[in-house]
Amino acid sequence: MRSRSVRSYAKINIHLDIAERRDDGFHDLLSIFQLVDFYDRITISACPFEKKISIRGMEELEEKSNLMYSAAEAFMTACKTDMSVQIDIEKNIPMKGGLGGGSSNAAAVLEVLNEIAGYPLSFDRLIDIGLSLGSDVPFFLYHAPVAVVEGRGEIITPIEPRDDLKVSLVCIKGEGVSTAEAFAQLDRERSLFKASKKSVLKSNLCQMYHEKIENWSFFNDFNTIVRKYNELYDYLNEIASKNENVYGQLSGSGSTYYFLGNQNGIDAINPILNRIPSTHVTNICVKCLHR
Repeated sequence: MRSRSVRSYAKINIHLDIAERRDDGFHDLLSIFQLVDFYDRITISACPFEKKISIRGMEELEEKSNLMYSAAEAFMTACKTDMSVQIDIEKNIPMKGGLGGGSSNAAAVLEVLNEIAGYPLSFDRLIDIGLSLGSDVPFFLYHAPVAVVEGRGEIITPIEPRDDLKVSLVCIKGEGVSTAEAFAQLDRERSLFKASKKSVLKSNLCQMYHEKIENWSFFNDFNTIVRKYNELYDYLNEIASKNENVYGQLSGSGSTYYFLGNQNGIDAINPILNRIPSTHVTNICVKCLHR
């Protein structure tokens, strides 16, 4: 049996522009994904044998509902082979946190199994399988520190990463936010209120990313939806509005909120965040990956 241990990194969405619902039920996105130095550690062991998938370290989630299980199963189906797969995970990224933990884990499983099996699947085939598992999975297969992500998540354009960005993750404790429910709520509100939708050109996104943070005008379409789940979001948005040296935003559909800035900006904002009771949030300060 061959084994390999890998880091499965989290991401934040610096920008998240969500188009109207498509006929197939999905939404086209225009987003900037940024990898951050916060990760789950996964060890995958596998050998050709009878089909068996076992996961240790996430007992709170029914095994067959875990994206890692689905990834292993999809890999075997694509290769038309059976494998005995043991997955051990040290889980740090919160579930339903908007940090892409499940998608990152699934991407890690696909990559490691492909390596153990001798690379039977091409990169493009892995991307196709990843997209069938979740819209965020293709980004994690690219290993780009930062990228513009379009379509359902299958169009990835890496951009030159900055090396000066730190991030304070504010992981809000509780049930978490269902991505499917957030999309459904966004669709309902748009159909009811018919509000005009703002947008930013892709070329402007890339240019803005490299500008001073106080000049950023990125947004997340989920912000107005998710703020109704917890009054903390209004408080965090207020903190962001009063501190121009950091950028504050919801990641994905939540529940994690973050503050992004240089070291001085993050050092200034952290004492404010530390006043929030630890019974409500967990604060994690890490760097943004740039290589």
